Amino acid sequence: FMLFVLTYRPKTMVNSLFLMFCLTIVIWLFGTYKMFVVSTDREIVFWDHFVYIGVTLMPVFLYHFGVVYLRLLEGSKIQRRIVTVGYILGLLFLVASLSTTLFVNGVFHYKWGAHTIAGPLHNVFLVFFLFYFFGFLAQLIMFCRHSRGVARSQLCYVLAGFCVFLVLGPFAFLPAYEVPIFPAVFVVVIPFVLLLFHAMFKYEFLSNFD
Repeated sequence: FMLFVLTYRPKTMVNSLFLMFCLTIVIWLFGTYKMFVVSTDREIVFWDHFVYIGVTLMPVFLYHFGVVYLRLLEGSKIQRRIVTVGYILGLLFLVASLSTTLFVNGVFHYKWGAHTIAGPLHNVFLVFFLFYFFGFLAQLIMFCRHSRGVARSQLCYVLAGFCVFLVLGPFAFLPAYEVPIFPAVFVVVIPFVLLLFHAMFKYEFLSNFD
């Protein structure tokens, strides 16, 4: 899916941002898989640090993609500031995730695998994560309600794909708070990809940004 996006009008800003968002998902999924197959706590911590390389920047890449896709960035100082602050905070959380035990500390083992345990700074990160994720979703819903014709059909499929991802995806954080939950994160990606593929091929999602 990411390779398809890479070759599908790669020079546009909206496609580049969507590609970066997809890259953070790949980092997240691959790192999560590695956490489940390694055997020592040291390896689990290493791969969870790898996961957060993607996860800390995922919300702002998504939000930035959203305001460009919905054409909200043009002439809006507020949106530009929200995006700029998002990148600054994302990079700060990335550094913190790699350098301090205030972000994650210790390992929680449960039936289906293991996960590092969230520290106090992780709680602040979670607020940041949810703010940008659901800010994107709220704007997408608003535009979907007021759109008509092909634009509405395109937005509805995009909205459906992201709803699956954004509503179920954050449950992946529960093991960090020592809640043993089945790692259904890999399943979440399947309907997300299928719905967006449909929006791309039938309604030309990402094609009107030359």
